[in-house]
Amino acid sequence: MEGDKLKKDIPRRPTGVFYIERERGYYFEETLASPLSLDFTIEAVSDLEIVSKKKLETLIQTFVNTNRLVPKSIIILLSTSITFENEFADTTLELEKKIDEFFELVPFENYISKHAKFPGKIKIVAVNKDLCDTVKNAFSSLGFGIAGIYPLSFYLEVAPSLQTNLDLGLVINKSPELRNFNLLSDSQLPGNSPKKEKKDNKRLYILGGTFAILMVILLFVVYRFIILPPKQPKSLPVKTPAPKPTVIQEASPSGEFKTEQINSTPSANTQNTEAI
Repeated sequence: MEGDKLKKDIPRRPTGVFYIERERGYYFEETLASPLSLDFTIEAVSDLEIVSKKKLETLIQTFVNTNRLVPKSIIILLSTSITFENEFADTTLELEKKIDEFFELVPFENYISKHAKFPGKIKIVAVNKDLCDTVKNAFSSLGFGIAGIYPLSFYLEVAPSLQTNLDLGLVINKSPELRNFNLLSDSQLPGNSPKKEKKDNKRLYILGGTFAILMVILLFVVYRFIILPPKQPKSLPVKTPAPKPTVIQEASPSGEFKTEQINSTPSANTQNTEAI
């Protein structure tokens, strides 16, 4: 609330800039002879990712209080070392597809982006949204007004001299001309990573379909082996063993036994015996 009250007396025209590089930031305003530097600790920011929002906010608050900076309207300027960018000829076919392919290479889960048209080409820039929001919120909580978040890459198209001499005073003066390149409005919109959202939705559909298939298989197994009564085994025909021949032994007068084989088939054998 205190920060909101201080903003009421801040003019809309920016008079300061906070320039963010990979490992540090630089603050400059028109009343300073040279920029003030702020080193980011690895506990707060590492490899362009926010490690601790609270620690980064505390770093900025301590920096402002130590240098006794008075709240004013400022812009946040993003170095080319922390943005991901690409450019295409303005005659490029399937430009939207090319831009989507570029988004696939952005290493941040949550990012903001903007593309702008320049003579003969279209340039696109993306940056970590969490980093921008944390810096913006830290200054806002101290009463600073954030007039915009701008990629240095777009400034270089309008003022090429900044490539060799990064004049932050010139950046402040040029900011009204570059309002169309402001990322701030985009950072306030929810879900500014459309391609990643589409990818996430596609994954959800795939996972949902896989889950449905597994459920169908599970229900079939439950019905087949638990609910459905077991099938009765079919009774197989009993095989009757073939009759074996019977052996009759008779004693002969000489003490020898005569062996006679009686065939068990027999109607034809019976008639022959009777005839004898």
